[in-house]
Amino acid sequence: MAVSALELRPRGAVAILDAALRVCVRASGVWALTLPGGALVTAALLHLTDAVSRRHSLTLPALGFTLAWLARGLFQGAACHHVQELLLGQGTGEPTAWASMRAALARAPSLLSAVAYLFVFNLLTMSVTLGLGFFLLTAHLVGYAVTLQGKGNPLGLYGTCARMLGPARSSATGVRLLMLVQLLVFFNLHIGANTLLYVGRKLLGIDLTFAERFASLDNTAWLVFLVAVTFTLFEPLRAATSTLLLVDGRVRQEGLDLLAAVQQLPSRPTAASGGARNAALVLLAVLGTCLLGTPARAQPSEAPASRAARTDARAAQAQARDILSRPEFQVPGPEAPEDPSQETPKVEEPPGAWQRFLTWVAEALEKLFKRDADAPVRSTAPVTSGLGAAHVLVVALIAGVLVVLALLLLRALGEKLKDGEGPRLEVSTQDATTLAADPMNALSRPPEGWAHLADELAARGEYREAVRGLYLALLSRLHRDGVIHYDTTLSNWDYLRQFRSRREWLPSFRELTLRFDFAWYGNLPVGADGYRDFRALCSPILSTPSTAEAASA
Repeated sequence: MAVSALELRPRGAVAILDAALRVCVRASGVWALTLPGGALVTAALLHLTDAVSRRHSLTLPALGFTLAWLARGLFQGAACHHVQELLLGQGTGEPTAWASMRAALARAPSLLSAVAYLFVFNLLTMSVTLGLGFFLLTAHLVGYAVTLQGKGNPLGLYGTCARMLGPARSSATGVRLLMLVQLLVFFNLHIGANTLLYVGRKLLGIDLTFAERFASLDNTAWLVFLVAVTFTLFEPLRAATSTLLLVDGRVRQEGLDLLAAVQQLPSRPTAASGGARNAALVLLAVLGTCLLGTPARAQPSEAPASRAARTDARAAQAQARDILSRPEFQVPGPEAPEDPSQETPKVEEPPGAWQRFLTWVAEALEKLFKRDADAPVRSTAPVTSGLGAAHVLVVALIAGVLVVLALLLLRALGEKLKDGEGPRLEVSTQDATTLAADPMNALSRPPEGWAHLADELAARGEYREAVRGLYLALLSRLHRDGVIHYDTTLSNWDYLRQFRSRREWLPSFRELTLRFDFAWYGNLPVGADGYRDFRALCSPILSTPSTAEAASA
């Protein structure tokens, strides 16, 4: 897929972005190399957001996000190498994602240094310049592609990027502005998700109240999820545009666009036609000189006139030979074969410690996964090329990423919506003064007190509040029996996951939790029948004597 010199011409920002989109559509290896890094960053960011919202320790989530960002840098470097091989590779075969990943691992120290450098550089420039650096400092967009080429010191990455881009720095600024289309994709994802939820609720009759409440722009977890997904979708485009910007900078600095113009000229004629042309030029030069030359004056005798004519003819021939001896009129002859004995022997440098380690890992993996020669081979359809296997790998990776994102979304949906817009049960359960100060804490009343309060609320027609009172009575009873550990920082589904002993109560507790969440957090109306059903489900648990009562009896 390597391009010829006819394609090497200066391009603007729009043309570079268009070419990058075409590369991403046609090359599945770019997606295979960028999606894993984007999925890791998405998972780590959601975990970090969850820890911040729950006020948990940020040590492990921050460490996970840092490792995911470093891994993303390795995948970006591999994707840049893959795009460069697709465009300018000199190999006979099709470039593979595994070869690009090995090339990135070979330069892992430089890539990790570039990740840290770019993170600090963006942080400082954005804060010091009050955001103006976004429009003025854009050369570092090709940082990963430059690092993988091994040119320059990683600590002087911006200067190296600016030097390699050259006049293409203006195109880098234009590309960065065009990448603001991510905002449009962000809002389109939000609108598309809400449209699917609306269609599922209206046409299929599925109750998606929780999902609709979760997929709102006032929910921090949903915003973080949309930002991470948009960032992941644009990862292949970032790798392709950075490589194309470097190619554009090389074209502008080395004059490769002039080479393209030269190749578009008519081809050089053959030796036979060149000889005929040379003879015709000589004849024309002689005739032109003879006809346009200054006529000699008539002399009494013919001998001096003939001598002057011969002298003029010889001068014209010499002038024609001088013209035809110029390089542009020469026909190149066959090149002499090079003498291999005169070649300077190349001194190979010994591999470094990192390269030796990678070689050892590759040999170990090859021995581990090498098929036994005597093992029977199953008859399978022959694979004509590695392209089919690459497509299968890409499909598997995309499916895995979608599964991971769906699981994370469901987990956030199950945990976040319990702390939604309704009143929260945020009190300390370890001190009696605090319990008395907040009467809505589940442990501030005995189970019988909550049940009596629920009946009073139901008699006044406040069925949603009555359902909440019964659920608090349920939590109070389970905590006193040691089945759960009541903590205001936990969600209702956390109690379900930590459910201990009394396994016969588990199905009823799950059903009651689901109904309570729909009634209280989902703002669904509750009538007298709904309250009676909820009371009937709670009765077996609330009517059973607690462990302390049974012991005293």
